[in-house]
Amino acid sequence: MEFKSIITFYFQDEDSKRSVDYQVVPPNPPFEKKLLVYCLHTVRSLINTAHSTHGKHLASLLIDKNQLRSAFIEDQYYKLVSYDGIQSKTRVIINANLADGLTPICTMKIKGFGIFGDKATQGCIRSVGMHFHFLFDQYKEDVKNIELLYHASELCVGVLSIDNKIRNQAKYAYSIMDKIGT
Repeated sequence: MEFKSIITFYFQDEDSKRSVDYQVVPPNPPFEKKLLVYCLHTVRSLINTAHSTHGKHLASLLIDKNQLRSAFIEDQYYKLVSYDGIQSKTRVIINANLADGLTPICTMKIKGFGIFGDKATQGCIRSVGMHFHFLFDQYKEDVKNIELLYHASELCVGVLSIDNKIRNQAKYAYSIMDKIGT
């Protein structure tokens, strides 16, 4: 069965609202599909930002459940509002296409973070925080899925300990799903 998602993380003005437009086909996919897309997004973001202090900071948050919760759930910066249909100029777009038996395709587009993309790293990192927060909000009553989300977040950081020449980020994300038993 094919699963497609287009997730757009909107950043309004620096101190204003954040929202997520989460479009999936088919509707209401199982948590495991959403978690796989989160892993694809997080692994890609970690690899893309491994050289920066922002990337290192994200990695340190992802391996500590208390820091992760404090940074992405309790911090008002990551408080999400319902998507109102208005597209802001500043956004990160994750497009994932997962088909049974095929390597998933996952692309990331970063828009509106400066003429030279000088703030793109921050957008990349912040979109992971928003993605975590979005999934946490959706499943906060489901202890098992929240624990899987924490565990997957921690395992994503392992991509940085491998020789930074991952040939297939999708296989790494799938290996995370295998390790957590989904």
